[in-house]
Formats: sequence, structure tokens, C-alpha cells
Amino acid sequence: MASLIRRLIPARITNNGSQQRDHHANERTFLSWTRAGLGFAAMAVALDRLDAIDRVLNQKLGLGSPGPLLPNQHVQPGPIRHGPAQGKTSAAAPSAAESQAPSGLQNQISMAHVCQLLGVWSLGYGFFRYWSMRRYLLMGQFVPAFWGPVLMTTGSFVAFMAMGLQMDRRHATAS
Repeated sequence: MASLIRRLIPARITNNGSQQRDHHANERTFLSWTRAGLGFAAMAVALDRLDAIDRVLNQKLGLGSPGPLLPNQHVQPGPIRHGPAQGKTSAAAPSAAESQAPSGLQNQISMAHVCQLLGVWSLGYGFFRYWSMRRYLLMGQFVPAFWGPVLMTTGSFVAFMAMGLQMDRRHATAS
């Protein structure tokens, strides 16, 4: 228990050279990764709610394709039937109208989920980077970041391009 407490309480470091400045920069970097992750999480919530509003309006007004099912909408199984040989119960298969979703919706990617993944990745990478850099700084070393920012930039670019393509497809099918 004492070793756990020692790990959680930061050790005092002599302030020679730029160590204090380096540790503060490491903390600011951690906070910026956290801010990016929370921004993506907020964007995921907003996109999810806007998509739900869009689907409800399309269904109520009879405009175009209603989009994929809401997260809490599930196809309800039919009545319970007895099996012919053993007398066991099993759920009936959904009717043909229930099992056929509009074309292309089975494989549609939700941009809210992409933003959620980017947010979780950003938070996780920020946490990992902070603790690994803290360890390196305590040893007097520095390892520059390369892959984290490259992957985050690439992921953001792909997510926003996919959002644009998805919106183009929606407008094309609604017309």
C-alpha cells in the first residue's frame, strides 16, 4: 500500500536548468490532448442527437430516407412459437418487411461513433504520453512525439471527409 501511495504522490525534483519548464509543458500537452478528446466526445453527442432529430423529422414529414434505426429502436421478435418436434419455444423470425432495411443502411458508419473513437483515442494517448514523458523527463531524457499527432490528424481528416461523403449521399438519395 505504501508503494502505491508513493507512486501517486509526485516526487520533488530539484529545479536545475529547464526541468520545471519541461514538466509544465508536459502537463499542458496532456491537457490539450484531454481537451481534444472531450471535444470529439461532445461532437459525437451532437452528431448523434442531430441524426436522431433528422430521422424523426423525415419520418414525421415523410421526407426521403429515414436513415438507420435509432440506437434504442430494435426489431421486436414475433410471438413465441412451439418447436414442431421438441415442444421448445423459439422466437419467430421477423417478417420480410421487418428484415429488409433500406438499401445501403446495413453497412452505414455512424459519424458519431467515429468521433467517439477519436475522443477515446485522444484521451488514452494523452494519458499514455503524459506518464511516459514524465518518466523520461525524470531520467533526464526527451522523446519527441511523432505518431500520436500524425494519427490524430489523419483520423480527424478521414472522419470529416467521411462525414462530407455521407451528407452528399444523403442529399443525393433525398432528391
